Amino acid sequence: NIEHEYQLFTLLDTFDDFFSVISLIFFPKTDEERSRKIEYKSAFLDKLAFFLKTYEKKYVENGEGKYFFGDNYSLADIFLCATVNYFSILMECQKLIEDFSGKLSNLLNRIKENELKEFFEKGLLEGVEF
Repeated sequence: NIEHEYQLFTLLDTFDDFFSVISLIFFPKTDEERSRKIEYKSAFLDKLAFFLKTYEKKYVENGEGKYFFGDNYSLADIFLCATVNYFSILMECQKLIEDFSGKLSNLLNRIKENELKEFFEKGLLEGVEF
């Protein structure tokens, strides 16, 4: 499905949007960047809220199926699960994730407990609940 392929590539590209802000928070190069850490974290959380709302809407538009693209387990499910988990740990933003993505959080928790259970149990995608 060409639409799903487009959505997948768009989804994968979002990580770059986050990394630019994360690098300023954790690897500031100047005193000014160090002094703006709180501002950068706020910008990150705003981006994350937008990301979660956008992809929850896409999940609903895709039919709220067993997976992000309906009945087809895909790289989108793995990427979303790993990325949201990573951000949850890194930025300590569990509450924001729960607040902005009820249906998406349910999907990701279900995938984490089933398809990706072994990876999380072995610590490969270790983290907290969405």
